[in-house]
Amino acid sequence: EAIALGLLKVHPDSAIGWNILGSAQAKLGKMTTAEQSFQRCIRLDPNYAEAHENLGRLMLDQKRDDDASEHFRRAVCLAPGLATALVVVATLFTRGGLPQLSLRLLNRVAGPAAESQPFYLAAGNAHTRLKNYRKAEEFFTKALALTPKTVDGRPVKKGSEAIGLLAQAQARQGKDELALANFRLALEKDPDSPVATVGLASLLQTLGKFDEAVPLFRRGFELDPTNGENYRLFIAAHKTKAGDPIIDQMIELHAKTAPYSNERMAFCFAIAKALEDIKDFDRVFTYLDEANALIHRNSPFD
Repeated sequence: EAIALGLLKVHPDSAIGWNILGSAQAKLGKMTTAEQSFQRCIRLDPNYAEAHENLGRLMLDQKRDDDASEHFRRAVCLAPGLATALVVVATLFTRGGLPQLSLRLLNRVAGPAAESQPFYLAAGNAHTRLKNYRKAEEFFTKALALTPKTVDGRPVKKGSEAIGLLAQAQARQGKDELALANFRLALEKDPDSPVATVGLASLLQTLGKFDEAVPLFRRGFELDPTNGENYRLFIAAHKTKAGDPIIDQMIELHAKTAPYSNERMAFCFAIAKALEDIKDFDRVFTYLDEANALIHRNSPFD
């Protein structure tokens, strides 16, 4: 950071200098000033692909997916061979309900990035969304083998994300015992993993172990409160009772969720089922109609 600041004292209009400063500030956890530095860089050079990528990654870490997507797409347009940005854009496409497009983008990735953990995770997530669970398992296994021991000099939680996603793919192939073992292994490594927490809850629910599943689902809501799919999975096999605060909680989250997102669609289905459980039929179809409209909009060819 000090070196970049020294450079900018001499060359205040250096786009490279502002990009270096932003990168240094991001590594130090100074997210607000890092964002300002990247924005300054882009104002000086709107075609600086790496700065768009760096700003997008910072926004992604803050769960600002829409803002991040704009900068990653810009980076890819400016530098079509920027493999790391392609992988992130592919991941965002999968989250947005476009896994086929995600795989098409991943097919463009070449070089070391095509054998990296982010690449294998992105491919595994796309295949999971397409219900190609065997292929997903293959990619998550490759991702797990490449789990780094440190990131930016800090120890990581040794593959909990990859293990959780691997267990998820195994559960959906009916490999229950293997999936149970891997979900529990993931939670040993990272007790706050939302993927492993909700994945284990969902599998236990499927196996009829509701008493074990419910507290895990509740914990999952705390860890990832805006994930509509987690609520949908829970409500699908849960008899909601009148006065349960989860109903108002879901309605509030639904109102804050992006209008055309898959998360909003999941909240719609969950709310409709909960309202049906308490026989509030006047409101059921408000959410059910929206959910069905989103299915047709987001997956017109399914």
